[in-house]
Amino acid sequence: MIFLNLLLAGGLLAASAPLIVHILHQRKLKRIDWGAMRFLRDMLTRRRKRLRIEHWLLLLLRTLALILLAVALMRPQLPMSQEQAISADFSRQGAVAAVLLIDDSATSAVGTDSARLEQLKEIALAYIDGLEVGDEVSIITRSALGKTLPPPLYDLRAAREMVSNLEPSDVAGDHPALLSAGMDQLIRHLNPQRELVLISDGARTGWRQDDRSGWANVQRRLREAGSERRARPQLLVLQPELPGAEDVAITAVSMQRNLLPVGSEANLRIQLAHFGERDPGNLRLRVEAGEHGERKVYDEDLPLERGEQREVVVPISFNEAGAHPVTVAIVGARDDNPRNDSYAMVVEAFEQLPVLVVEGRSGSGLSGSGAFVALALQPDDEARDAVSQAFAVTRIHVDDMASHPLEDYRCIVLADVGVLESAALSRLERAVFAGAGLLTAFAPDSDIAYVNRFLAREGQGVLPTPLGSMGDAANGPVSAAIALPGHPSLIGLRDAGDRGLNGAEVSRWLRIDDGGLSDVTIPLRWTNGDAALVLRRRGLGNSALLTTSVDLRHSRLPLVEGWAPLLRNIVSELASPIRPPRNLHPGNRLTIVADGSVQAVDPQGEELLLDEGVWEERRVLQSAPLTQVGLYHVQGAGESAQYFALASEADAWDPRIASDTAIEQQLAGLQAMRLRDTQQVQALAGEPRQSGRELWPWLIVLCVLVLLIEGAVAARGSLASQGGRS
Repeated sequence: MIFLNLLLAGGLLAASAPLIVHILHQRKLKRIDWGAMRFLRDMLTRRRKRLRIEHWLLLLLRTLALILLAVALMRPQLPMSQEQAISADFSRQGAVAAVLLIDDSATSAVGTDSARLEQLKEIALAYIDGLEVGDEVSIITRSALGKTLPPPLYDLRAAREMVSNLEPSDVAGDHPALLSAGMDQLIRHLNPQRELVLISDGARTGWRQDDRSGWANVQRRLREAGSERRARPQLLVLQPELPGAEDVAITAVSMQRNLLPVGSEANLRIQLAHFGERDPGNLRLRVEAGEHGERKVYDEDLPLERGEQREVVVPISFNEAGAHPVTVAIVGARDDNPRNDSYAMVVEAFEQLPVLVVEGRSGSGLSGSGAFVALALQPDDEARDAVSQAFAVTRIHVDDMASHPLEDYRCIVLADVGVLESAALSRLERAVFAGAGLLTAFAPDSDIAYVNRFLAREGQGVLPTPLGSMGDAANGPVSAAIALPGHPSLIGLRDAGDRGLNGAEVSRWLRIDDGGLSDVTIPLRWTNGDAALVLRRRGLGNSALLTTSVDLRHSRLPLVEGWAPLLRNIVSELASPIRPPRNLHPGNRLTIVADGSVQAVDPQGEELLLDEGVWEERRVLQSAPLTQVGLYHVQGAGESAQYFALASEADAWDPRIASDTAIEQQLAGLQAMRLRDTQQVQALAGEPRQSGRELWPWLIVLCVLVLLIEGAVAARGSLASQGGRS
């Protein structure tokens, strides 16, 4: 049973009125002995019992009448049974509360004559045309997730206009997220007939076949919604029949490493894919540097076969420090989606980075506890390459740390240090929290109690986490294993492949005790599962902990092929100043650290509106969440230009349609109804609405009958009372 006017439930309190009146008007009798009354005592006792029964009967009838009236005003309704609704596949009972979930993701831009989104809009409008006056509707698009949603609309003409004005976005499809947002929006609707309407182009990306937890959450929420006082929402999937797509796409572009020294080369890795049945034809791949492509980096034929996915590696370098815009484009593609034929990113080139290596055991050359760190960052003159020239390494003993100018270094490495002087510790904390990077490598026999008390301080010190117990190779040595392949500190291991960490055996190491810290990152682990490399933001700086020594006493890590690229990327990641990212994804905000006014321009040349905000405890200027891929230009008064790039996720551009079997598997248990064209939607709208049986007329009749009975009982009691007095 459901109640259409549940807000009037407070009327049930009126049922207590007869009882309250009874309590307030109870007679207070005074007992007086009178000799003549003893002859009437037996008769009065019998009469008193009858009057008490009649009195309580009247009280019950009056209370029942008020309850029936209050429940009738709440308009109770008996809906159709679940068996009837399921057998009919779809039924509408009363006014509709509809939430339209429209997939305007990147694949909706695909199309030869018109984009897929146009067909999605057509079928959405057919659904809206089937609504009636008094129905309410909300419209949620994939690109709007994460934004504040407007309240439901009763103006169907305004809803049609919103749908007609939709344009494709560059975000990746995500149907579980859309359905979850729709469930949240349904809470704001009042009408009893709740409908979730998913309007999809059927692309594999949106159906998220690997997102089991997301689909399980949708199924759970739909099931729980059916157990409330309102009926379970009905799920409609509107997916028009769409032809296959012919598309050549740049799916992703990444750098070989996150540090690009001025004058040195790094590999730009470009992921390309062809979707469709036709031969892609003659293509060229072009890479340009500069906002307007002032420098041609690469311009070669692109031999791409039908259905092929491949990677092209392009070397790139810059002669000046700073953030440089880079554009990758496919030339000659005659496909159904030109939006993914280009890709923009920003590459940052650095001047030489000063690094301070603090040693617990000092030395020169290969002696000293920090020797292998210095050798990896800055080899001798014969072994130096362009990358190693980006580091200027200074080695000192820990006793000299208190008097050394720590503020002159972008990264500080503590190599098997023991006890720090209080002045040195204080200066180290100031340097790290002001923005310097810190890499710490303790020997396993370090004083754990001292480290936790003064350097970790229960997660409030300069170390990422406190230390735990010592681990040893009682069951054999452990080796390093990558836990987060995409982390910037591990990018340099990509070229080395499986050889990068082979042979990195460790006999003793330190465990960590993170105490549930939520902002800890562990990109590298030992093969037994213990943390090998731990990173955490500390103030405006980054801090990293390597849980074994960086000499050869307990570890062979400094001898493996991947040691130098691993250490260089860790140090460059720590040394990079903490600032808003330059390479963004749809939904991110443009964040600018600026003292004065700036002007931001989007890829179409339109000015962006910037509002004041806070980022990492700094006052910044921020845009609204971005959805348009391409290069963004920011110019401040008297300052050089800044560049930001927005690119879609790697899986956003796959236009292939999911099979009916795959879709049915995702919808299993959701009791969804699928419609494939506007005619089916129009036929559905033409079905008469089946209202549940409202009970309020019967309750009114019962209320009148109860009042008649109450009147008869009261009249009988009154006549009996008059007869007794006469």
